Amino acid sequence: MSRVLVLGSAQVGKKHIVEAVVAAGGAQDAAEWAKADDHAVLAHTLVTKYYSAPIAFHVPEAAHDVPEDLSPYEGLLLVWDATQKASWSHAQSVLVAVANRASPDMVLENMNDCCLEHGFEHIAVSRGASSAAAGSETSGIDRLVEALQCNMWTSMEMRDGVRHPTAESAPAAAPKAPTTPHPTPASTPSLLEQDEGFEALLQEVLSIREDVNLQRLTDDERRARAADMAMKLMSLLGDNSDDDESSDDE
Repeated sequence: MSRVLVLGSAQVGKKHIVEAVVAAGGAQDAAEWAKADDHAVLAHTLVTKYYSAPIAFHVPEAAHDVPEDLSPYEGLLLVWDATQKASWSHAQSVLVAVANRASPDMVLENMNDCCLEHGFEHIAVSRGASSAAAGSETSGIDRLVEALQCNMWTSMEMRDGVRHPTAESAPAAAPKAPTTPHPTPASTPSLLEQDEGFEALLQEVLSIREDVNLQRLTDDERRARAADMAMKLMSLLGDNSDDDESSDDE
């Protein structure tokens, strides 16, 4: 199970943020925290169209207790109270930074600048219950869930693809009326082939991630392989895009 370390000062709402993420992810039951190694732990399963990934959020019981060994954690989350400047003063280098209790008119420039400088994403969570953005982009808790879903967790498992009906389950065929056959391009992959392509691509991405973590790749090699992955993904999705464009033309 992949682990996410949640850091922050006392009383900034770390557990509240985690519980909101779990609830936004579709959990129906009340959050049940466990205890392990002086951490409060909440398990959750991220589910997307293509994969599921069991993860566990670890919140140290001591507010400023940062483990010396961070290797067991695949994600680091820093939570601070936007109304308390002191809660930002001990900021750590993290994957996603979350400002809890933020309001639209609150000045957060220095926090935004720090996140940009270190290449991390800043997410402001408003006091209101809804985190929906006015435009097309997601924000708040919804954006945090989206960011977690976009990470390549080692616990990821591809979900079962669309399966073709078997001969036993298929209904009896009715008499066919004469129809004009529609040509099917030989290059158009089936749904099963697309699923296999996504699974192979995922395995290759995980392999690249392992090489990066073990420092087997130079920056140039990493960029080249990332570009190659992007081209392969575009190739897998290209047919659907072409179909959409042709439909628009009609």
